[in-house]
Amino acid sequence: YLTDCFRFLDIHNEIIWRRIKVLSATVTDEDRFLILGRTFTDYENNYFNSIKKIIDLNETEKISDATNMDLDDIFRAVVQSSDRYFFWKDKERRFLGASQAFLDVYDIKNVAEIVGKTDEDIGWNVTELEYMNDEFDVINKGKIIRNVVGRCIIRGVPHNIACSKWPVYNKGKIVGLFGYFIDLDQEEDLLRNELGLVDTETGILNNRGFIESLMSYIAEAKSLNSSFTLIRINLNRIDEIGKLLGKEMAFAVEKEVAKTLKNFFGLSDSISHIGYGRFVILKAYMEKEEADLYCKKIEDKLLEIKEAAGVPITIYSTVTALSSAEAENSPEKLINLANLKD
Repeated sequence: YLTDCFRFLDIHNEIIWRRIKVLSATVTDEDRFLILGRTFTDYENNYFNSIKKIIDLNETEKISDATNMDLDDIFRAVVQSSDRYFFWKDKERRFLGASQAFLDVYDIKNVAEIVGKTDEDIGWNVTELEYMNDEFDVINKGKIIRNVVGRCIIRGVPHNIACSKWPVYNKGKIVGLFGYFIDLDQEEDLLRNELGLVDTETGILNNRGFIESLMSYIAEAKSLNSSFTLIRINLNRIDEIGKLLGKEMAFAVEKEVAKTLKNFFGLSDSISHIGYGRFVILKAYMEKEEADLYCKKIEDKLLEIKEAAGVPITIYSTVTALSSAEAENSPEKLINLANLKD
């Protein structure tokens, strides 16, 4: 017979040790085996835990003795200085922390902005459902997820990413997850500028960039049989500003608007400047009531702008929300709707 010890995930999502014995039970020409298993006794559990503590302690002491570092020092260095986009979450998939590189790539000033929130609360994943199911598998089944390709919004622009996640255990129980992602489009950012997809005046996507982003949203919506929300923003008095104070002043106003939209909405939404005094935001689908509140929030934020190029101003806008389903996820119809002047 063969016997060995293995770890199992029980019905309570706890890791337990079992001793497995495999016996030959061949009674005919067919090979048959009888598999027996039993949980560890308290003595065996205590023995294994003691051995593990000794091993962990010895390894930690080796590091400390040789380099005057401990594991907390190493983890802190990785979190603060690595160029990897690390993050960790609790069992409810709420963020507990992230590396500095992660915060920097999203232009997050303080980790408190995401702590306690899920991806859905923030809304920055275009492929929300797939990543959500992956995380449930990690937390509930102990699965390790490696390099799953998806899309998320980084500083107002959709990016292709590859994400890896694995469970975090404490005393045999899964208490959360740890993971990181790779930005597959880092070189694309440079290419976007080279291809003229970014508006040089405002630093956000221009009309060509909007169309590229729109096409990716449409493709995602069709593949998931879903829809998304298009927000149309028209600056009401931009023509008057241009006539009275000159084109340069009008451009300065647009720059302030772009900056505000990017700072307050660019974490989860794709933002474009598609024409004189006209902006568009693409974001995950919202019901009408939520979309109306979102539009009001944008109008209020733009009213908070008090100055452009040193000149006192007040920015009035008309903000309208549309569901892509209303346009049957048609590129032509959505482009036409985006370019309407209210």
